[in-house]
Amino acid sequence: MSRHPKLNDCQLRVLRRVSDGEPVTSRQPELATTVYALRGRGLVATPREGGVWRAEITEDGEEALSTTDVPDEASALLPGVHVSPQSSTDRGQSAISSFLDKNAGLLLVASSQLFFCASNLCVKWLNNLDESERIPILEVRDILALGGN
Repeated sequence: MSRHPKLNDCQLRVLRRVSDGEPVTSRQPELATTVYALRGRGLVATPREGGVWRAEITEDGEEALSTTDVPDEASALLPGVHVSPQSSTDRGQSAISSFLDKNAGLLLVASSQLFFCASNLCVKWLNNLDESERIPILEVRDILALGGN
């Protein structure tokens, strides 16, 4: 069994980010719980300066990273978290593709609602035009009358 307990994907991403030298501070409250869990395991330290803590990787944290594989695909979208093995283009494409796969039905309904809303607005706008601004509508009888001359 490993010396370090198994880390979840979010913990691995934050630990990798701290290891890469990217700032993780108390000014990012969405990462605080993860940093506290890592600190409780001795993988990061959180020294305070000016009332703000900053996560720093420990030797145990470096060892945990060296013995743990970072997942290939960033499955959870956490703002500001960096996954180093993939380029940002690959991650962006996989995130968009995954979002579209999971939400195709919702997107279809939302786009249909947008289309009908725009159609209703156009009809209301056309109905509010003054008679002088309206474009004359050619009816079949008018076309037949023109063709007969």
